[in-house]
Amino acid sequence: MARRGERGSPGRGDGAHERGVTEMVRLHPRGVKPDHPVARQSRPMGEASYEIRIRGRVSAALLDSFEGMSSELEPVETVLHGPVRDQSELHGLIDRIQALGLELIEVRRLPT
Repeated sequence: MARRGERGSPGRGDGAHERGVTEMVRLHPRGVKPDHPVARQSRPMGEASYEIRIRGRVSAALLDSFEGMSSELEPVETVLHGPVRDQSELHGLIDRIQALGLELIEVRRLPT
């Protein structure tokens, strides 16, 4: 049984933590990348058209804040259509919908 202090820790500088990480990386199955996805740059997805459905009828003033997106008003929801360049822009649109207090129903990437 190991006693307290026998194993290295990140703050001790004895290299035991680094050795433990190296051992863990070697245990990954072939093809698994050892780096965390957050540490990598997001891959560009290329421009795609999206359909975004919002509950309720959104006013024209609010719709103007979604530049580059066309809109349709349906009886119980508003549908936005338009190109989205990358994941960052898509997340920005979703954040704007939330910030305006709107209820997001669906986000769908349209076939090209």
